Amino acid sequence: MLVAPLAANEPERLAALQRYEILDTPSEAAFDRITALASRIFDMPIVLISLIDQDRQWFKSCYGLSITETSRELAFCSHTILSDATLVIKDAALDERFADNPLVTGEPFIRFYAGMPLHTHDGYNLGSLCLIDRHPREFSSQEQQNLEDLTKVVSEQLELRRLAHRQTQIEAEIDKALIKERELNDLKSRFISMTSHEFRTPLSIILSSAELLEFYRQEWPDSKISKYLQQIQKAIIQVSDLLRDMLTLSQSEATKLEFKPAPLDLQQFCRDLVTEHFDIGETARINFIYSCPDILYQLDERLLRQILINLLTNALKYSHLDREVHLEVNCQADILTVSVQDSGIGIPVQDQPHLFELFHRATNVGSTQGTGLGLAIAKKSVEAHNGQITFSSQEGKGTTFTVRLPLAPTP
Repeated sequence: MLVAPLAANEPERLAALQRYEILDTPSEAAFDRITALASRIFDMPIVLISLIDQDRQWFKSCYGLSITETSRELAFCSHTILSDATLVIKDAALDERFADNPLVTGEPFIRFYAGMPLHTHDGYNLGSLCLIDRHPREFSSQEQQNLEDLTKVVSEQLELRRLAHRQTQIEAEIDKALIKERELNDLKSRFISMTSHEFRTPLSIILSSAELLEFYRQEWPDSKISKYLQQIQKAIIQVSDLLRDMLTLSQSEATKLEFKPAPLDLQQFCRDLVTEHFDIGETARINFIYSCPDILYQLDERLLRQILINLLTNALKYSHLDREVHLEVNCQADILTVSVQDSGIGIPVQDQPHLFELFHRATNVGSTQGTGLGLAIAKKSVEAHNGQITFSSQEGKGTTFTVRLPLAPTP
């Protein structure tokens, strides 16, 4: 038995075959009609539409046999695809290439074979339409022409199937894009409504406080002036935080929230973050526990800052009066684990599945200010860092958020 060599363009031929997305698909009436018709036209007991995969011969349609594939080494069609001409074997038992082939010496006892390559529009032979008989026979030039014509019909059907499949995929992509567009439009409307409200409050405070200071600055004592200046400062910080969240969200939606690691002194970063952003006075505190080797780590400082600011802000905002929050940073097995735990109001069970959705706010937050963006931004930042964020919470007892980020030490 002579095993057929690989085609000269075998990698490209296999890529073309995969492009048709037809291997291992169910039988289809269009192809089964062709093999049944060929059996009647040529008076053949077996007709196959064969596709030559990397290691096998797979049948898209199989008339007269109950199998769906054979080894490529045994396939007559492996020889057929090596040229663009019809391969005719009048008596396989007398052909040194096939005489001891198990498909000749055993079931289905092939003696006659005629196969025409299935040729794609861009020049690749994917398989063949082949005729098989258990007895030697002649094959006239007219029969050969009929086989070639019928093979062209199979090739055209393959192309139509590919185009139809691609059209279905495009329609599905369009439907998905339309759904996404509707969702984005809805988000934009909610975003504009929410942010308009959130901006209005601090801007009103800034404006009214500034007007009062302008009108009464000569009459008020320094303590009262200081009080209004603090209100202005607090409102400005609120606007600044809101603008930061909006910018981060827009970058995330535009897939611009990229992971850009750089060497970072993690311990100093955490201490500076707590000092800079959470100067919260005597009624609140952050207990900071750090247990990582004293080395630099490859982390994205910007993303990590967004994650911790949002988690710590929420923990302090929704805690009880003592507002005690625990921040624990641990490094083990190339994983950075950050835990933010509070003993606050907790998250109702019905809100937990929606916690990371844009604009979602838990039903028990009352009049506490917020946009519902913080946790969504934290999650997007974690995912941009190729990490994971999880939480556990019990209403009335508190919440713990855990962030796990992959890291690598920097020499």
